[in-house]
Amino acid sequence: MTFQFKNVKLAKTKKKGGCAALTFNYSKLRGKIVEIYGNEGKFAKALGYSRNTLSRKLNNKMRFTTNDIITIIKLLNIPETEIGAYFFVLKV
Repeated sequence: MTFQFKNVKLAKTKKKGGCAALTFNYSKLRGKIVEIYGNEGKFAKALGYSRNTLSRKLNNKMRFTTNDIITIIKLLNIPETEIGAYFFVLKV
């Protein structure tokens, strides 16, 4: 798979250690989870995550890995061309 993201702007934030931290808006992903699985708990179970782990990822406390994203788009039937809309929308 090859992904291209157009018009993605990286936001610099001041954080201890000088690293930029990006936070993403996962509201579209949350909506898709509820649409397909009914709630985040059932989806976490389908992923093999605890509800806490999924919550931490959706709240930007932990990052989604590439493998996570690939598994999630398969479970939720998200087209590869729409990955950016679900995983890479910056919080304003």
